Amino acid sequence: MLQLHPACTLRFAGPLPTLHNAQIAGSAVELPDAGTVALLASFARPQAPADVLARMPEAARPRLQALLDTLRERGLLVAPQTLREGPLQAAPEGYAQMAQALHGLALESACLPQAEREACAAPAQAALAAFDGLRRGLRAAHDRQAQQRLAALTPPAGGWRLHLGAGGLRLEGWLGIDADPEAELPLNLAGGLPFADASVRYIYAAHVLEHLYYPGEVQRLLAECRRVLQPEGRLRLVVPDIGQCLEAYAAGDSQFFAARRAHWPHWPAGRTPLEDFLAYAGAGSDPGQALHAHKYGYDAQTLQAALQRAGFGQTERCAYTQGPEPELLLDAHSFAAQATHEQGHYSLFVEARP
Repeated sequence: MLQLHPACTLRFAGPLPTLHNAQIAGSAVELPDAGTVALLASFARPQAPADVLARMPEAARPRLQALLDTLRERGLLVAPQTLREGPLQAAPEGYAQMAQALHGLALESACLPQAEREACAAPAQAALAAFDGLRRGLRAAHDRQAQQRLAALTPPAGGWRLHLGAGGLRLEGWLGIDADPEAELPLNLAGGLPFADASVRYIYAAHVLEHLYYPGEVQRLLAECRRVLQPEGRLRLVVPDIGQCLEAYAAGDSQFFAARRAHWPHWPAGRTPLEDFLAYAGAGSDPGQALHAHKYGYDAQTLQAALQRAGFGQTERCAYTQGPEPELLLDAHSFAAQATHEQGHYSLFVEARP
């Protein structure tokens, strides 16, 4: 179930309406047409996205599903339970401010002379203990929810098929895993995978890895994927192709960057090509953006090296909806993986086996 965030504002200042969350900087999304406003009005109260889309013309559903995915990512459509008040459920923007404050505190302490740093050690340790207690409480609540959901599911014959970063999307035969509370299995992927060794047949993850810190969180997740995969299992990763961005920047290919902006119109306007692809590669990510921000970028060589360090014995570069295992070709379900320019897709596709 999703609903519009109470802080959302609809503006008609330009040729197309724009929706944004007044509490989240950079959340604005330009709607494709005025008729979309009627779709959003359905979410004035909690609604299941699948039920809303079922009332729309069939030909328009993929486009509208992609729009809903974007609105959810930007904090415009939210799960109702995230709006409830409670000791561990402060408003999401409160946690963003906390992350920014901790980052600022770390910078300030790094600039202190050693003697003054030692004088501040006691209050710093007390603050750290308080934050660690909050973190543990949040993690315990999150893990309880994940374990309850997982216990109610039955593994399919032949092993699990995991769709990492699925959001609220449900695919027949696949277990959707995401940090989104509305996911089939809500899970913080940076904390590992709650599956037994060699219990998973396939893992698919499109535009997930760049949202984790490299190398720490990334290598831990890849090692977890290697652990849970069966010997004959396979992993398919889709990430932004930063090598492609570097080549386009060096060649002065303005069309390359213009086509990207057409696919993601909600990106901040007026950025130079350098700002554009460096942000896409994770440079200068705001700690307050948490999972929404990119943390790192990959070319084929770097991604395959990370897989090999995690214990994968065989890696290969593939193409959009192409690869040796037909069951893993889920790329058409990913809005980001679909993005194209004149020479091809903006994403990098790599598969790996244990």
